[in-house]
Amino acid sequence: NIRIAKHPHETKKSLNAIANSHNAPGFIPALKLYINSLLPKRRTEALSIGCLPFTLLDVWHHFKFTPVNLFDDASDVPKEIVRAAPSSIKKNSKSKSKSRYDTVIILINDEAESAAAETPLAYVTWFSRFKSVPDSKNGMYRVQPSVSASNGTPQGEIIPLSDIRQSCMLVPSSSDWEGNGWTSDNILDKCPAFFVNNFQSKYTYQTIY
Repeated sequence: NIRIAKHPHETKKSLNAIANSHNAPGFIPALKLYINSLLPKRRTEALSIGCLPFTLLDVWHHFKFTPVNLFDDASDVPKEIVRAAPSSIKKNSKSKSKSRYDTVIILINDEAESAAAETPLAYVTWFSRFKSVPDSKNGMYRVQPSVSASNGTPQGEIIPLSDIRQSCMLVPSSSDWEGNGWTSDNILDKCPAFFVNNFQSKYTYQTIY
C-alpha cells in the first residue's frame, strides 16, 4: 500500500545534481546497473561504460505506506512516511533546512527479477545484513555502513519502492560523541556502526527480533 504525491518535489533534475545534492556518489553507477538489468545481455556491457539515454529525472522526497499487517488487529500497523530530502533554502527565507534521510528495512530476494522501469524506484545505500543472532547484551542487531573495498564509497543500489518493508531507528553503537563531530546531518556517514532499535514500537518489536 504505497502512496506518492501526484507531482514530484523536483522536476527534471539532472543526474549529476541529484548525486551532488543527496551526497550520493554511487547514484549514477547504480542507475546504470539497474538499467542494465532490464536490457538484453548483449547490450549491457556497452551501457555500463557508456552514457545513459537520459540526463534528467523527477525526484520525490518522501512517500507514505502501510507495512504488512501481521495480525488481524490493524491498529498495530502504523502508517509510515519515509523521507529522503536534501538540505535546501526555505521559501521566503535565507535559512537552510536540514537534510533528512530515513533508514528502512528492505526485503532482499537474490533470485528476484528486476522490476519494470515504470515501477516507482528508490536509490538506497546499504548497511550490512543482520547476523544470525542479535547482540547478547542489548538484544539488538548491529549493522555497519557497506562501503566499497577499493575506494570507500558507500555501496548503493536502485530498488523497487515496494521492497521497502518498514522504517527503522538506528542507535550509534558507541556512546563517545565528543571529538567525533557527529551531528544529525552527518551521523549516518560518520558513525562506524549502529544498533537497530527493535524497541521503537510494538510493530518493530514483533518484526525485528
